[in-house]
Amino acid sequence: IGVGGISEPEDVVEYVMVGASAVQVCTQAIVEGPRVFKRLADGVAKWLKEHGYSSIEDIRGKALKYLTGQPGWFEARPPVVDEDKCIACGLCEQTCEYGAVKVVAKGGRQVAVVDHSLCYGCGECTSICPTRAIYFPESFYRAEG
Repeated sequence: IGVGGISEPEDVVEYVMVGASAVQVCTQAIVEGPRVFKRLADGVAKWLKEHGYSSIEDIRGKALKYLTGQPGWFEARPPVVDEDKCIACGLCEQTCEYGAVKVVAKGGRQVAVVDHSLCYGCGECTSICPTRAIYFPESFYRAEG
């Protein structure tokens, strides 16, 4: 079961591609209400069609062959903020259970900042961000060791 940070159809696709047989939506359902479920289902169906798949079963586990590393080789790393994309909506701050994300005045405007000492790298803020201003760089997903 894929749980955590599902707010866009692409999030569902990613979980299924690494083998999830189901996904659980929590925070986005609270923020958006029950209409989120139809939006996600329609978005996944659109993604499948655009990428030439006829069923969600066609993508289940498809990304597993690309994963590298061993369990325990990964460490929690905080996301980064693209200040040019940040609209200071505050959803990231509201979502962060650890108090690691705050919207603050910086450079004459309001932007999100991540306190690395408080961040556990859970990704909730990256999933809720409507402009994808908070993200994990691809290099953060690579194994070390």
